[in-house]
Amino acid sequence: MKLLGSIKEYGWIDFSYRLIEKMQGAFNRDEITYSNENVELKYVDIVHKPLISIVVPVYNTPKVFLIEMIESVLNQTYDNLQLCILNGGSTSDEVHTIISKYALKDSRITYSKQECNEGIAKNTNKAIRLAKGDYVALLDHDDLLTSDALMECVKVINESNPDVIYSDEDKVTSDGKKFLQPHHKPNWSPDTLRSYNYICHFLVMRRTVLEKVNLFREGVDGSQDYDLILRLSNVTQSIEHIPKILYHWRISASSTAGNSLNKKYTFDAGRKALENYFEDLDTNVSVSKGAFPGSYSIEYNNLWINSNVTIIAIGEWEDEETIIKYYKELKESIQWTNYSLFIINKGRLLSDFKKTHEIKNLKIINTKNYIRQIDLLAKEVKDEFIFIVDSNVKILNKNWINIMLSHANNDETVIIGPKLITKRKIYSFGIALTKNKILDFHKNKHRRFFGYFGRARISQNVSAVSPKLIMFRKSFFDSVDGFDLKYESLISIIDFCVKASKANKYIKLIPFELGEMKYYDKIQNREFPEIDLKVFFEKHSSFLVEDDPFFSIKKIKF
Repeated sequence: MKLLGSIKEYGWIDFSYRLIEKMQGAFNRDEITYSNENVELKYVDIVHKPLISIVVPVYNTPKVFLIEMIESVLNQTYDNLQLCILNGGSTSDEVHTIISKYALKDSRITYSKQECNEGIAKNTNKAIRLAKGDYVALLDHDDLLTSDALMECVKVINESNPDVIYSDEDKVTSDGKKFLQPHHKPNWSPDTLRSYNYICHFLVMRRTVLEKVNLFREGVDGSQDYDLILRLSNVTQSIEHIPKILYHWRISASSTAGNSLNKKYTFDAGRKALENYFEDLDTNVSVSKGAFPGSYSIEYNNLWINSNVTIIAIGEWEDEETIIKYYKELKESIQWTNYSLFIINKGRLLSDFKKTHEIKNLKIINTKNYIRQIDLLAKEVKDEFIFIVDSNVKILNKNWINIMLSHANNDETVIIGPKLITKRKIYSFGIALTKNKILDFHKNKHRRFFGYFGRARISQNVSAVSPKLIMFRKSFFDSVDGFDLKYESLISIIDFCVKASKANKYIKLIPFELGEMKYYDKIQNREFPEIDLKVFFEKHSSFLVEDDPFFSIKKIKF
């Protein structure tokens, strides 16, 4: 039945690729070993020691799970905590007996029992109302915290005083002996969140901010956490990620940790949560099922439907005939009505061309340096949206401009890139940046694969996108004085992405296969000269860190 359910949800073709990918170990199913040594973490910089209330609604929790959950909280290395347990009408007297015994022994436990189960949202809200802490943390009744979970959160509170904190997590087997499938999450990524609930556990919130959104909303049971996180993101952007596993999600026969198909109703609840979220933003969208269970596809109403855009095509041509041939091919692939097209030729200077050769809405410009000419054009044009297209990219969808423009639905998203493919594989879908690496982390993966936690099939935020096909906002371009002209290559566009991150703007990757490479190199970044790479890493040495903030190339197997 589980097999048939999976085939029905994914479709036979995607299910087949999912199965192949799973057999290749692409989901980090390796067992994790934890050491109990040196867990007594102490931070000399901790001055502020807030009370953290951990809220747990319980209902007929198995004895072993309940005891292990309680013990994982009471054994925290940070002890200024309150454990708030709401018994939502468990039919098992054993649940009440166990909690009562613990509450008698430890004054940090606040316990309340009600006669009937009012649903997860109401039960959780009642548990929250028991909280006295400055911060409220969520814990499911059969899951576990690492012993340093609260200490790590308090460290972050002292460093940056955020409103919301979340951490990495993994899964623990029913017997509590094996830890599997670590989820190393990206830093705060609003577009990734709109694709699925990547935050999940461990979630800690400032109580005043939680109260501002009126706690959990009823009517979305099954995705109540997702709904809450979406609404929190509407009232605060002070959200911090702890890149460390602090939470163990229990795999059991009925949990979504064991099989997401166990609670199919959660998918519909998640869609409802997203629809509510966009309604609160007064944003017109259509939310549909994504590429896999638990993911969503957002179709945005294009706010720029009548806008003029600028398209800059770059390549190397040796004669007028090949340029005109490319122009006709590109024009045929453009369904958008209002655009200005520039073709920048880095090939041999053509004697039969003027410096600027005009054909209706086309301007052909000869140059020895792409970046200088793109920068000059981008500064001269008036259009808000500028597209760069490499001549080596064959456009696959005539609606590509509309698709990319529709995702420019807020001022914070300033750069957008699609999925680029070869015949069967991904050429580029997201670039990770570290102190010494520029890594196209999905390069050469099969185009039907899902990737780490589905990342190859969703819209998401990343550190950079391929310069081969990209759209950016001119207003942001002007605000950072355009491209850095120290570079000779298109690494200047990667540098431009770093400028966006430094300005707290977002680069968005969309999972639409809009371009296919005519010719391609399987080797990473061979198009960037060593001298440009040296300049790039030296320039950003104080900003780039050991691991990419959106895709952990040090921890993720990909």
